[in-house]
Amino acid sequence: DPLTVFLQSHSDPTDFFLMSPREKKLLTFFATAGFAVINLVGLSVYKKKAVSIADRKVEAMRVLQELDMFQASSEERLDEMDWLRNHLPDPAEYENVQTALQAFCEAEASRFNLTLTEIPLRNRQEQTGGHFQRVRMNYKLTGLEQDLYRWLDRINMPNQFRASTRLILSPNKEDDTRIDCQATVEQWFIPVSSSV
Repeated sequence: DPLTVFLQSHSDPTDFFLMSPREKKLLTFFATAGFAVINLVGLSVYKKKAVSIADRKVEAMRVLQELDMFQASSEERLDEMDWLRNHLPDPAEYENVQTALQAFCEAEASRFNLTLTEIPLRNRQEQTGGHFQRVRMNYKLTGLEQDLYRWLDRINMPNQFRASTRLILSPNKEDDTRIDCQATVEQWFIPVSSSV
């Protein structure tokens, strides 16, 4: 077998020094080429790993930022839930809430010397939601601007779940010192049948 003969004849480490210069050059060339190929393959694998690690780092930073935003948002939501728990209104009937809202708006308008006229709603049925329902009233008001702002200040009470959700202001055509306003006032409440 020629391979066995070659290996037996070249098994001594000092045989390298007995090789011809041409064999030495060829062996050095193959060793250098092998080293270069191994380095190129290693560099390619290193670059792929570095890109993969960089991508994973960017993704981890994105997830960390999302988690930080979620934590800040959840802390804010916890504050809002605590506020809601402390200010929940007692369950009530729609008609009772509507009557109370109407009486309140009229009393406050009278208090601030405003002329108040109710504008009938086309859609008068109950407004329902998940746990809350709302009563909606439309009014036309006329009076002095500062009195109107005082009335609005009394109407908009978040801790009582009441707000003016739509306003249209215009100057009074008959008196420049007065202002006309169309306002939609809404009162949110928990219906008696709700399980909040």
